[in-house]
Amino acid sequence: MELTARDNGQSREVRQGEAIVLRLDENPSTGYAWEIAASDGLTLHADRYHPREGMGASGTREYHFKVERQGVCRLRLRLRRSWDREAKGAKEYVITLHSS
Repeated sequence: MELTARDNGQSREVRQGEAIVLRLDENPSTGYAWEIAASDGLTLHADRYHPREGMGASGTREYHFKVERQGVCRLRLRLRRSWDREAKGAKEYVITLHSS
């Protein structure tokens, strides 16, 4: 299953063992990067960044997960600066996966 920013806040039906690919826009040159805050029931298999051409241009963060269990799996990410622990107003990505 492929997920993008359009799926933020949604719920999806998945199967145990299914591969999930999540792609989100990111611009690490600004200091902001996606960080996984919770991935209950999912195992991260790959984390890649694909830059676009041009200095300071944004790119795409790509995560590859596998659904490890049946039931409710929650994935939550935050877009923040690594040195900003409070990260007030940080952008979030949240999706609930119902695994059978």
